[in-house]
Parts: sequence; C-alpha cells; structure tokens
Amino acid sequence: MELVLYFKTDVRRKKEVRRKGLLKVLNALAKEYDFRIYPNETVFALEFFPSAYLYLELLEGNLNGSAIIATWGPGYHKFLCEFIDVLAKRLKVSFLADDESKYFETRDFGKLTAIYLQKLENHLKACYEEKNPFLVWENPDWYPLPLPNTFIAPLKRWDVEEVRTVIENRFFNKFALNFYIWPHAEKDEYFFRNLGLYLLRTEFPWVEPRFSEEESMIILMLECFQKARELNPVIELPDAEIEAVKMILSGEEAAIGQGYRNETIVYRISGDWSVKLPGEFIRRQEEDTTVFWSDQRIVRIGDVEIPQEMRDISIEEIDDAQEARGEKVYYEAGDLEYRGNLFYVPDEEIPYYCLDGVVKRGNYLALVVITWLEEEDTDWALNTFTSIIKKQ
Repeated sequence: MELVLYFKTDVRRKKEVRRKGLLKVLNALAKEYDFRIYPNETVFALEFFPSAYLYLELLEGNLNGSAIIATWGPGYHKFLCEFIDVLAKRLKVSFLADDESKYFETRDFGKLTAIYLQKLENHLKACYEEKNPFLVWENPDWYPLPLPNTFIAPLKRWDVEEVRTVIENRFFNKFALNFYIWPHAEKDEYFFRNLGLYLLRTEFPWVEPRFSEEESMIILMLECFQKARELNPVIELPDAEIEAVKMILSGEEAAIGQGYRNETIVYRISGDWSVKLPGEFIRRQEEDTTVFWSDQRIVRIGDVEIPQEMRDISIEEIDDAQEARGEKVYYEAGDLEYRGNLFYVPDEEIPYYCLDGVVKRGNYLALVVITWLEEEDTDWALNTFTSIIKKQ
C-alpha cells in the first residue's frame, strides 16, 4: 500500500539546475528543516525522519524527484508538497508533479485524508482476506518474522482479532491514528506519539546505546513521547516501556519491552541472500562481505558467483578444498547445500569458537565465518548458519 509522489523541473522554463547550486540550496534547507542529505554524483537522498526519504536525481540540468509515502500518511504528503514548493522557489525553477492524490494541484487536505483512509480500508481488507502477514513494511535491509494470527506494521504487531474488529465495525478512522505516523495536517500529539512508537518498535534494539547515532535515536524517541504528552496530557503512551528506555539509556538494567529488534529478524544481504539473527546485531559492509556483530558474536557473509568454467564443481569439492579442522558440519534443505568446519581457537588473548563454512545454491555461494566466545552459543551458531538462504 503506497502513494508515490513524482515531480520534475519544467523544461519549458529553460532553467538548468547545477550540482553545486543544488547542494548549496539543500544544505541551507537542511538547517531549516533538520534533514540529512546522502549525496552521490547525480542522486541525492533527503532523510526527513527515519526511513522517510525524498529522492532527487540530477540529469543534464533537469531535476527529478520522488517519494514513496506509505505509513507516513497524509500529513507527510502535505509536508512534502510544501517542501517541493520551497525547493522550487530557492532553485528558481518550476516543477511539474505527478501526484496520484492530486493534492499537489488542489491542496485540499480533506480530500487527501479521504484518499488515505480509502486506501487503508482497501488494503486492510485485502491483507485480512489473503492472510498477508505484512500490512506494510518499507525497510529494505531487514524484516520481522511473521507470527501466527498477527499482522506486521511499523508501529505495532496487530492481532488478527483487532483487525477483524476494525473491518467489521468500520473503525478505519481510529485505526488510521495508530497506523499512519503523520495522520493530520500538523505535527500534533499523534504525530509525536507515533514517531516515538516507530522508533520504539522498529528502530530500538533494547540494548544500551553502542554509538552516538543510537543514543541520538533514543533521545529523539523520548523527546517525541514527552512532546505528545505536553500536547495531550491524557494521550495513551507506553509509559512502562518509556521508563525502561530511560533506564537503559542511563546504563541500568530494565525489563525488555515490545519491539521487532528484540526479536529474531531476517536480514537481507547482497545477492538475494538472507540470514536470521537477533535484531540487536549491528551491520556493516567490508568490501564484498557483510558483517554482523553484537557483544561476543560476529557473523561474516560474502556473496560469490561461481565462474562459468567452474560451474560443475560440487559442494563436496569446495568443502574438500577448505582446511579440515574440528567437527564437520553437513546440512541440506532442498537445493541449498551447507558444509563447514566447527572448531575451537585457543587464542592467547581471546580464545573463541569458529564455524567456517559455505552455502551453495546453483551457481552461487555464501562464504560464511561465524565466531563466538561462549560454548553455550554453539547451537545458536549452527542455527544461524543453516538459516542462510538465497532466493530462487
């Protein structure tokens, strides 16, 4: 379920946009609107809120833009249109927009809200009838594991009975307040509460912050909840979890609350590979290898395509080419083949356990190295290894 907003410079105006001038304008606007800019040579991603992006592409002096609006809602749609107006004015250009809702032309927020409600109603009914566990999920890097009789959305995991009640009683207006992050025209108590809930349920790993970005995210979350309470003293907030977050931020132990990142989630990896890991793991890229780490456990996965001249090679031949150490690991699931060596490394400084293996599907390999410190995590390492799959 989504609405997409497209726009481009009106080439009839003969005004070209230059990269240097565009960056200057964007940097100035970033200070006013508090967004991040991720630029490359021709594409600029503007992140207004976590995972809320506006993409700009500069091609031969013309500027094209797009934004996918799903759970962010009609308030964000309105905000983007107003931002595009400001951008056009600063660049001294005109934009032609392709807006399915027609809001860019009409600026009728009542009609815009009605469109979002109708889309939500249609989508909710379809997911319920088709038993689709994902009401919506936009993060390209990972997704939660579906649970029986539940529906996944960024602000919460909905029970099937809750959704049935909404549909049967046509409580779509109330549902929208708990589904769209920005349901109204202004940044009211629902905006701040829902942005806080988004960070709590989808971004917060329920561990003490490990770097400055995590700490900033937690502070923003708490500020959102505080602002929501200031705007509406009786608005319902997850007060017990908010107190737990404050304790974790200060380094104290606290009860773990609800959130996708305190569950096992599925991380997508290049080459259409994926792996199941606890959501608290931190991800980074080291050239062609994706690295996940958390406390005493590290997982490294590299994607390799078998060269044309070697495609007759079997998993056994690949396994035999590896140094034989420790205990052999064998596993198969359909056309996925797993081979590895599990062994202990008595390092003088930090002794550790290691699973060095390979996963093969067709002409593709995942080269895997998993290391951990405690013997009791061996089953976790084996389960992680066999959770690595490649889409067909």
